[in-house]
Formats: sequence, structure tokens, C-alpha cells
Amino acid sequence: MQSLIYSKNNTYDQTKIFFILGIIFLLFFILGDVACAADATEGGGASLPWEGPLQKIMKSLSGPVAFVVSLLGIVVGGIVLIFGGEISEFVKKIIYLVLVISLIVFARSLLTGTLFSGAVVPENVVIGEVQWTKN
Repeated sequence: MQSLIYSKNNTYDQTKIFFILGIIFLLFFILGDVACAADATEGGGASLPWEGPLQKIMKSLSGPVAFVVSLLGIVVGGIVLIFGGEISEFVKKIIYLVLVISLIVFARSLLTGTLFSGAVVPENVVIGEVQWTKN
């Protein structure tokens, strides 16, 4: 089966079809730019009602409890896969799902907590005072 653009009995010209597709692409490009311009307004808009609960879930998924639970999930999932013997495909898929979710949570906690935090010092802490003297 041939496409409409390249068939011999085509009543449309190829340049017209590509011209129409180009106009459609430009319209989507321009309308997409206008739709995203609302995010760049000065006030930023009001926060949405579901942002608060989602922030709480995000904080609980990246805290120390989630770190320990995900580490346990990785260890237990690995042990079950190694020493599980003959387990069904469904159980293997569930274990793989637990492993993937644990790795995602573990990676989130590991990357934000150890690698990319830098030296974080609270504002009200005085580290030490240095007195300069002239010799």
C-alpha cells in the first residue's frame, strides 16, 4: 500500500501537501510558545491546591526513612531473586518492580544527600572568628 503523497494517481501536488504541513507545524510552534508564556509572568500566579500535599510526599520519599526502606528493598529483592529457586514469572515481575522503585528512591536520596549538596552551613551559625594582626 502506497502513501497518498507518492502515489501516481494523486490529485494533490506534493508541494501543496508539504506547504500545508509546514503551516501546521508553524502554528503549533507559535501556539505552544504563547501557551508557555503564562509561566514566565512576573507574579508567578497562585499555587495550585495539590502542590502542598505533593511537596509533603516528595519530602517523605527523599528522607532518611525512605533511604533505609529503599536499601532494604534492594537487599531483599536481590536475595529473593538469587535464592528464590523456582518462582513464577508474575512474582519475578513484582520483585523487579520493587527493585526499580527502590533504586529510584535510593538514587534520589543518594544524589541529593551526598553528591550535589555542597557545603551547607545555616545562616545563624558562627564558624569561627579570625583576628588579623600586623607583624
